[in-house]
Amino acid sequence: MNKIQDKEINHILQKQYNNLIKKYDERQIFGIFAYGKVNYGFAEKIQDLKTAYIYLPTFEELCTIEPKFNIKQDEEINDDIIKKVDIRGLYNFASKQDGIMMEALFSEYQIINPRYKKVFKKHFLINKEVIFHCDPVAKVKQIVEAGHNALVDYTLNKDIEKLFQACFLRISCRLYLDGVSCENCINLKKDYHISYLWQILKGEIKPNIDEIYNDYDLFLEEVKDYKKSNCEDIIKNGVKEIMIVFLTDIEQTEDFKNKITDLEKQALTVILNNLADKYEGNISISQLVNMSNISRPVFKSVLNKMKTNLIAEIENKGVKGTYIKIIDGNILSE
Repeated sequence: MNKIQDKEINHILQKQYNNLIKKYDERQIFGIFAYGKVNYGFAEKIQDLKTAYIYLPTFEELCTIEPKFNIKQDEEINDDIIKKVDIRGLYNFASKQDGIMMEALFSEYQIINPRYKKVFKKHFLINKEVIFHCDPVAKVKQIVEAGHNALVDYTLNKDIEKLFQACFLRISCRLYLDGVSCENCINLKKDYHISYLWQILKGEIKPNIDEIYNDYDLFLEEVKDYKKSNCEDIIKNGVKEIMIVFLTDIEQTEDFKNKITDLEKQALTVILNNLADKYEGNISISQLVNMSNISRPVFKSVLNKMKTNLIAEIENKGVKGTYIKIIDGNILSE
């Protein structure tokens, strides 16, 4: 678990977002996203919070400036270094399974411009598993390359942070190949994984480097016959709709909280508090009614609104209850 509080992380994200919309036309900022140790639950200090933002080029820039959308550029905004990503490069980064962008897009810590929330849910959040797993070969190659680089750096400089990174990638890649969801590949859930990585960060244990290299080789061998799924249209259509909203000034502001009553907000809190996992699980509406004294129709109403507003996947499992999987993690922090 992060040693800095969620409240502080979200405060810094909001401050950076506010600075971005002061520098640019607010419509040009799609959103700001966290990546790195803060997403894994291993942030010990504010410096561990790394951020990237997605920038929308103006019509003039589209027509006159040679694009540099295949790179992530560091930009200094009021003493904060934030990576700048051109929206046009989003498909390229996704197709290459770029680690930073795949992690940032589905981070728990993010702020999406309200103008684009609906598009983000419709094209990205609802399809996050497809996007995250669209090319397993590319994903594993990217992880292994990053892991190799981290181990080389550790060998040369004895930087514990690099050893931590290599070991985290080793665990995350194994989970990815086992079909674990993107949230659980990024933010590890197993106590023994978490304990192991904290011990590495503290210098209490030193794993066998040759074994890590060997696992990387095994991952590459295992993934070579995996098939690529088609997420090209999902991402391209999402980017096109974002640019249409931006260039035509269509208002897409959407606030789920304003669409539910005070009683439904209470029901929502009860639902979230009774999910087995932070993001998903089965609930029994009958049990929730008994423990909360909130009526069944209220729970039914809020579940329906969560589904229609792309806040969560909702599925009736019969005797097992109602399955819920949150796809818009912002409601958890709100």
